[in-house]
Amino acid sequence: MRVERIAYAVLTTGLVASAILLAAGLALYVAIRGELEYRVVVLAATITLISTPPITIAASLAAFVSRGEKHNALAALVVLMIMALSVMLGVALHMKAG
Repeated sequence: MRVERIAYAVLTTGLVASAILLAAGLALYVAIRGELEYRVVVLAATITLISTPPITIAASLAAFVSRGEKHNALAALVVLMIMALSVMLGVALHMKAG
C-alpha cells in the first residue's frame, strides 16, 4: 500500500472518530446537563484528534521502513522525535509552572 494512502486512512479515521465522539459528548450534554459523562467523552474526542498526527507519522515511518526508503524513514523519525520532545517539554514546563 502506498504511504499516501496509509496517511490518508489514518487521518480520516482519526477525524471521523473524533467527530463521532464530539457529537456523542454534545448529545450527552444536552441530555444530562451538568453531569461528568459528557466531559469524559469530549475529552476522548480531543485526545483522539490531537493524537492523530503522531499516529500518522508513526504509520508512515513503518511504511517507509518496510519499503526500504531510508531517507524518508529518517525524516519521519526526526519529525516524530520532535513531536515527542515538544510534548515532553510542554508537560515539564506545565508541571514547573503549576
